[in-house]
Amino acid sequence: MTIGTNWVAHHGGFAEGIEVWAVATQEDDFMPNVNVLTQAIGDMTLEDYSALSLRNAPLLIADFRLLESRTARGPDGSLLAVLDFTGTGVGRRLHFLAVWTVRDGRAIVATLTTPVGSFDRIRATIEPYLLTLAAS
Repeated sequence: MTIGTNWVAHHGGFAEGIEVWAVATQEDDFMPNVNVLTQAIGDMTLEDYSALSLRNAPLLIADFRLLESRTARGPDGSLLAVLDFTGTGVGRRLHFLAVWTVRDGRAIVATLTTPVGSFDRIRATIEPYLLTLAAS
């Protein structure tokens, strides 16, 4: 999954600048999805952006709980941050898998969001694609 560093979504259904794709059937009035965004980050490194994201997560996601934080190598050799976490959003417990990379002053972030009960099943299908994230 290659996302250009100059790409900016203008038609995301969730919020301005965020593109969202449904990845499974709706369950309990929630549509499991992957969202992608790019964000200007100046001269921050992957480590800097990851640290900032972890500091800010509890402010943005109610009941934030980090389950795993690691790095992986993308198919182009670039370093990816991988975060597995849970939290409360849109009135329900959700499970997230976020993958990001940085290049040319931009962070490219792809996040799987599912209800807690279906995360493992959906993750098995979606995570391999998230781990192909690359910036062009």
